[in-house]
Amino acid sequence: MARVLAFISTQGAPLVGPATTPQIQIRRADTGAVAVAWTDVDELGDGLFAFEFTAAPSLEYAYLIDADPLAAGQVSAPERYSWGGVSGIQDQAIEVTLPAIPAQVWEVDLTAMTGGFVTAGEQLNAVRQFGFNRLDASPGSPGALSLYLDDGSTVRVTYTLRDHTAAGVVGVAGVPALRGAAA
Repeated sequence: MARVLAFISTQGAPLVGPATTPQIQIRRADTGAVAVAWTDVDELGDGLFAFEFTAAPSLEYAYLIDADPLAAGQVSAPERYSWGGVSGIQDQAIEVTLPAIPAQVWEVDLTAMTGGFVTAGEQLNAVRQFGFNRLDASPGSPGALSLYLDDGSTVRVTYTLRDHTAAGVVGVAGVPALRGAAA
């Protein structure tokens, strides 16, 4: 079995309890043939959706998710479609190589946080936290940016703010000093 996971939002907020269930279509990447015709995806909660299908381990698949199949306006036009690929099915984990972020921008290498790979569920949870959880910017020489876990009090990671020359960013103008979690 292969599992497709997707985060769907509407104007940046997680899509929860949609009036019309988002749908997925899956095609074989080698022939373009439809492997799974348009069908509903399962809502997991907090904007996360999933779909399981039988996949041949040697084939690659491409999928398209329509978050508003009736075009009723439940999501904005740029957020209507999400897409991706599934290949080399192995167990339930998907290996993801995160791009290296230059050290002069962040002092923390994100790949070190995850050991170079995460499950799809962990990856989606991290994306949700970066988009919606509490984020505090603190001044200093250099300044710091702290991202909090869902409880709002435990720091997930703190970044030292540096510019393109690796010099510390003293001011943090334009960054919300205390962004709370999404309501």
